[in-house]
Amino acid sequence: MKSWNDLSLLQKAIIGLALTVGAAFLPEIALLVNWGGMEIAFAMILASLSPFIRWLTTRLNRLREAIQLAVNAYKQSASARPGIYMLQTVFFGTAFLMTGSAFAITFMLPGMMFNSLLV
Repeated sequence: MKSWNDLSLLQKAIIGLALTVGAAFLPEIALLVNWGGMEIAFAMILASLSPFIRWLTTRLNRLREAIQLAVNAYKQSASARPGIYMLQTVFFGTAFLMTGSAFAITFMLPGMMFNSLLV
């Protein structure tokens, strides 16, 4: 590990900014800087972030699982099959041309219910 004097100006600025932000949430950082030095204070900031990082990874994993579930549900749905989608489009188009009403979308229900029989 490098000593404080061996760090570049950018590295010193990043560590100083992290310590300043960390001091706003962790007041014991000032004591750690005085007693143990910058290394221990920076390690304390990283250690205190571990519950937040664990929470964030749990949330991201749940989000990833939800997205995978949605993608799998779409792939297995009738909308993902071109033949069934075309059948539903024909039902809706016919109903819209015959009635001229936006309520013609309910005419798509037989195509959705009996799609395995019609295709």
